[in-house]
This record gives sequence, structure tokens and C-alpha cells, in this order.
Amino acid sequence: MDHLRQHITEQIRGNRQKNLFNPRARELFEVNGAFRGALQSIVDSREEVAGDLVSYAAQALVEEVLLVNQFVQVSPAKVAEAEAIYAETFQRMRDGGDVEAVLLTEHFPRLAQWLADLYPADVARAIGAEQVLGNVVCEEYSAPFQLRLLGVTTSELMAPVLDIGCGRSGGLVAALRALGVDARGFDRLAEPAPGVSREDWFQADYPRAAHGTVISNAALSNHILYTARHEPARLPEYQALFLRILSSLKPGGTFFYAPSLPFFEAPLSERGDLVVRVVPLAGGFSRTAITRPI
Repeated sequence: MDHLRQHITEQIRGNRQKNLFNPRARELFEVNGAFRGALQSIVDSREEVAGDLVSYAAQALVEEVLLVNQFVQVSPAKVAEAEAIYAETFQRMRDGGDVEAVLLTEHFPRLAQWLADLYPADVARAIGAEQVLGNVVCEEYSAPFQLRLLGVTTSELMAPVLDIGCGRSGGLVAALRALGVDARGFDRLAEPAPGVSREDWFQADYPRAAHGTVISNAALSNHILYTARHEPARLPEYQALFLRILSSLKPGGTFFYAPSLPFFEAPLSERGDLVVRVVPLAGGFSRTAITRPI
């Protein structure tokens, strides 16, 4: 099945920026010849499609979706839904359906609906006429740049350090660990490495008073700002997450992030148990540090 995994990856990557919201989406999508041939060989052999292959296909889809638009939130329920789509597609083919016809007339339309549910209605409308989508900018910055932007030096970091949305490479975590700092991080697209795991921040664990420093540079707060603009009904989810993160700070610990979140920070400033420092930067940009006093 390894060869089919490779063909699945190539098929998804080959179409990942084709716009499923376009009314002519079916005409835009292409079925890779090697992918079609591999599927046909399985159909002809009557070989059972293993569950791990279905999971692989769904995870490959999710990863490519996130690479196109980092602001999409794919819940465990949506991953399970994608797995069901792939499982049913494989079964339809094994039941005698023409491979390419099943893909074009059944599978792709179902994926289009699956994806549509992930996008705010105003965003889906705005991009509906485009045939090919660009990528939402999602960059990984060097460790020195991140620390400079957040206004903190390595000597000021209280351990242990948690980097939320650390990026695929977890560069800041690696740099801190190389200096002997107890640091770890996670990201939905992270390549597992020492101190770096692949996790979603909604599913991650934030033990109370566990972290000396929490960092999230151009990650969590960017997603909150996007949500405030396009999906304000979901803001309470992020507010609850934000409070969970703050509760994980040790006495004397600090949450450093950028850009700032005025609508979250104003109520916190009035609580008395947290110190909120907002530092204006160029271009209307600002950074924030929230400390739990000793």
C-alpha cells in the first residue's frame, strides 16, 4: 500500500490550490494517471482497503488544506468526516463503480462540501469565482527575530517554556533547547522532534501553574483576530482557550505574544491578578506580555 500512499499525496498536492468553491470545480480538478491506475489495480484485485490508508488520506487532505489557509480550524469531528468520505469512496469503487467517475461525480463534490463547512460564508463568497487559490501567508521566523519582536531575551525566560504554534520546524524551541533551556512547543503541522509535537491548541493540555513562559508569535493571536472579523460567534471558544493558557502560568510567569488583542486584554487589566503590558510597535502593530505576579 506504500505506493498508493505516495499517489494519494501526489493527487492531493496536485489539486490542493484548485478552488472547490468555484461553480466549475469539477472541470478544474484532474485525476493523476498513476493514482487512477493504482486505485484500479486495487479494485480489480478486490483487495480490502486498510483503515490506516483511509486515515492517511484524510490526514494528507487536512495538511494540504492547512498549508493553503492556516486559519482553517479542522476539528477531530471534521477529520473523522473526511475519513468517512474516503472510506465510502474506496468502497464505491470496490462495489464496481468506475474509478474516475466516482472521483469526479461523487468524491470531489463531497470534499467540496466538507471544505465549505470550514470556511466562513463571507470568505467562501469572496473567493468563489477564483479558479486557483493562493496561500495565506504563513512564515516561520528565526529565533532571534521572534525574541526581539516579543521584547524578551533568553536570560529573561522563566522555565519551562511553551511555544504555542511553533511552526513546522519548531525553530525557536530547538534554539532554546540548544542553550539548555527547558522548552517545548507544538503546532498542527509540526514535524515531531525533541520537544516538538504535532497538536492542535484546542486539544492541547495546559496544566495549572505549569509554565514559566508561554510564547505565541504571530500564531494564536492572529487566529483570534481572524475569528473576530469573520466568525465572531466562535470568539468564546478562543476566550476560554486564552484563559486556560493564562492559568498555566506559574507565579512570576509571563505569556508573550504578538500581535496584541485589545478586546481580550482590557478586561484582564481590571482583574488585579495579572499584569498586562502592551508595547506599540511600527505600523500600528503591538506586542503584549501578561504576567502572573508572584
